[in-house]
Amino acid sequence: MQPEAALIEIQNATIWRGTSCVFENLNLVIAQHERVAILGPNGSGKTTLLKTLNRELYPVVRPDSRVRILGRDNWNVWELRKHIGVVSHDLHQSRRDRRLLSCVSGIRMQKRDLIQCFNAPTGIICRLC
Repeated sequence: MQPEAALIEIQNATIWRGTSCVFENLNLVIAQHERVAILGPNGSGKTTLLKTLNRELYPVVRPDSRVRILGRDNWNVWELRKHIGVVSHDLHQSRRDRRLLSCVSGIRMQKRDLIQCFNAPTGIICRLC
């Protein structure tokens, strides 16, 4: 039996937005079914990371660099979006209750689940138990 592929595997990725290098040699692995919150101040790279995962941005092409999602380097974007959901803060602006909901790997989390991350340093990816 083969081990389950990681939800996200980023290796040595350098990612630019316009003329700004947002990530240089980024390494990140998130397992399937792992609950994760991406936290950080404005400009720390949260949106760039999400756009990279959603295939709206791509890393600089290098032999030792890759972004794999569910074990695959290449995806049809429309097929990928059937597997990964990104919930934007913009979607919550119209909601009256403004509960923070995040969907990562099909897991629904409420704000109370993220409390332990709020005291963590900014610009981190917080893994929830």
